[in-house]
Order: sequence, then C-alpha cells, then structure tokens
Amino acid sequence: RGSLLFCGSSKWDVIGRKDVPKAVQKLGGSAEAGAEVLVPTRLKFAGVKELQVAAVFAGCCAAHAVVIDGNGVAFGIGRNENGQLASADVRRKDHLIRMKLPPSAKADRVVKASCGRAHSLLLTSSGSVYSCGSNSAGQLGLGTGTPIGVLNASLKLVALPEPAIDLAAGGEFSVFVGKSGALYAAGSAQYGQLGNGITGETIEGAGKVTYAYARSPKKITSTDVKFTRVACGAHHALALDCDGKVWSWGWGAYGRLGHAKPHDELVPRRVEAGAFARPQIKIDAIYCGQSASFAVQSSNKMTYFWGITKKSGESNMYPSPIFDLTSWNVTSLGCGLSSVVVAADTSVIAWGCSPTYGELGIGGATKSSAQPTKVNALEGLRTLQVAEGYSFTFLLVQSTTEDDEALLAKTPELVIEDSDIVENDSARKSGAAPAKKRKR
Repeated sequence: RGSLLFCGSSKWDVIGRKDVPKAVQKLGGSAEAGAEVLVPTRLKFAGVKELQVAAVFAGCCAAHAVVIDGNGVAFGIGRNENGQLASADVRRKDHLIRMKLPPSAKADRVVKASCGRAHSLLLTSSGSVYSCGSNSAGQLGLGTGTPIGVLNASLKLVALPEPAIDLAAGGEFSVFVGKSGALYAAGSAQYGQLGNGITGETIEGAGKVTYAYARSPKKITSTDVKFTRVACGAHHALALDCDGKVWSWGWGAYGRLGHAKPHDELVPRRVEAGAFARPQIKIDAIYCGQSASFAVQSSNKMTYFWGITKKSGESNMYPSPIFDLTSWNVTSLGCGLSSVVVAADTSVIAWGCSPTYGELGIGGATKSSAQPTKVNALEGLRTLQVAEGYSFTFLLVQSTTEDDEALLAKTPELVIEDSDIVENDSARKSGAAPAKKRKR
C-alpha cells in the first residue's frame, strides 16, 4: 500500500480524440476540462479519509483507471460515457466513484482490474470476474443474453466456466486465465485476438466488412500448455506459461508479436525469435502497449522489447534487450500510446516520442524523450506499481517510512474536491457542479 501519484492528461473527454463528440458535449463534456500534469503529483480526494491504495490499473487504450483500496473495494476515475466506471451517470469522473459489485458478491474483494478502450474487468479473491462498459463486440463476456452495442453501466458476472487467476482487457476484446491454466477470450476477432483460428471476415453490402465476435468467453484450445499470466495491447495479446515462455497472437503489424515477421497469428504461438531463441530464457512478467510488447526476466535483470512505440522509424520484429535497463530490477512497467514508464529499484525511468502529454513525468517544459530518462521527482522512492493509460500515468509509491514521507512531501499535491464521493454519484445526478481541483 502506498501513495497515489498522477502525471499526464486528465482531459478525459478528449484523450485519444481530435474533438469531443457532440453527445459528450451535451453531457457537459469539454476539451478544456482537466489538465496536463507534467510531474508526478500526489492526489488527495476531498471527503475520502485515509484512502489506503493497494493497487491501481489502467490500459494502453484507456481514458479511465481503476483504484483498489486496502479493503478490496474498487473505485473508478476518468471517462465514463460507456459506463466503464459502473455508473449510470455517464459523465466524466474527476473524483473517485465506487464501482459496486452485485449484492451476491458482497463478501468478495477486488484484487485486480484491467481497462480496455471503453470497458473494465475486475477480478475478485474468489476467482469471479465482473465487467462493465461497452459491449460493442461482446468484450464484456456476459453471454448471449446481453445485447451487442448496448452499454452496461453496472458490474455483471462474466460467464467463465471456471475461476480465473488473471485477466486483461484489449481494445475491444478480453482474455482470461482460468485456474486450470486454460485461456479464454471474448470480444472482437478482427485480427485473430480470440485465438480460435478465425477472424470471421465477411463482406456485406456496399463494401462493408464485418468480423466475428464472441459474447461469451471461449476456450483457446490450440495448445495444452498451462498459462499463468496474460497481457493485451489494442489488437494483440501475450500469455506467459508455467515454464516462463511467452506466447503471442492477434495483429502482427510492426512486429508486436515477436515472430520476426509482421504476420497476424490467429492462434497462440510461442515466441522463439531473437533473444527468445535461447531455451534458458525464463520470463517472469509480460506487458503490452498499443503496438508493443515487453517481457522482464528477473533472474538476469533483463527487460526485452519488440514492436514499436513511436509512429516513425524502424520497429523491432523480435525480442531484443533494452540495454538502458540492463541490471535494473524492473518491478512494474506501463506503456500507453507512445510512451513507456518503468519502475526499477528506487527509480522511475521513462521515455516516449511525441505525441506525449506529460505522462512521462519528466517535468519542466519537456513532455517527450527519445531516450530512457530518470524521473527526478521520484528518485529514491520505491514505486510499487505503474498503471499507464492512453496518455496518463498513475503511480503507486511506497510511503511506509519517515524518509518516504519526506521525499513525497517534496512532490506537488493536487486536491480534487467533489461532494459525490464514493457511493453512487448522486450529487452529479442531481445536477451538482463538476469536481473542482485545488493545487497545493
């Protein structure tokens, strides 16, 4: 548990867009609401007493995030126009709002979350998974009884055949790891993200192209390998098996799958190119950006990268070491549109080419950096977790000692004021003024 810090864009209504949609404008959405925060800034939520943050999660396509407190209660912040924060009031949320589990799950604690482009997944201590938000391609995994294209602004139980141990949300798809080690996927099959060997591409009238989708999680049966972890980019996925080997499938453009060729893979395929050609490589953690993949080998203190983060220049077609991170003990990594933020030892290291919006946390007038750069504001602090969205970063920083508190006190503080704190957002529904921010 630690202190929650933020940098990057909190302009939730316009993240990833040129303009705010008219439907969002009618709800009070604005490109001016929010700010670009260039240095890691402590967040204090008015009305919330002693919030003990245990974890924070976002996603490379997301304009929202999920915060979990020490009691296993989930809170949402950010964009909510598809109900991805489990609130029927679909306006942006500058202040934390509670994401209520169904009454039948009252005894459950939320232990992990993942954010897609417009949907959220929550994993509980019992292995149950709940989802909310856009169901445009069946990515919520709620089964055939839930219509496609209808937003779901409350958390509902995902129709998995067994308890889950891990999950990840892609752009418009979701992947789950069952207790047995099996993989399941729901949502769009456009690039083979479902791992079932098909895209279901169909050309309809007037040249319109449609693709298959799965409303319920379908088992990926191409391999009998048992898996432990999964990560998703916008249109691709990685999975880590029990032997520390990495598998990938989905869209292969820019080498994000790591197979030395930019071909799509419609079923999971083990990554054996580049540095992973050596059989002794055993990976401990995997991460995805929109068009990039990362893997961490703790035993050798090596971090590998393939794909592309910047939109110009060459891409890495297979796993290669990030030499600037050699000998660093990487404990958490986040990747958004074009930026990468890494927690390693008692430092945070970040890089990313334009367009960036402050999510690197470098400070000053610098928003982008082509080379890995230390975030000076956090030097000496142990960052427990990095959660990066499309153009923002949440950091969970250890704050257990007096030395920790003294270093944290040097960072700016942003107080977010709102009367509709955590229960049901009733003040917003009654027409209360939007959240106000006060910087200290």
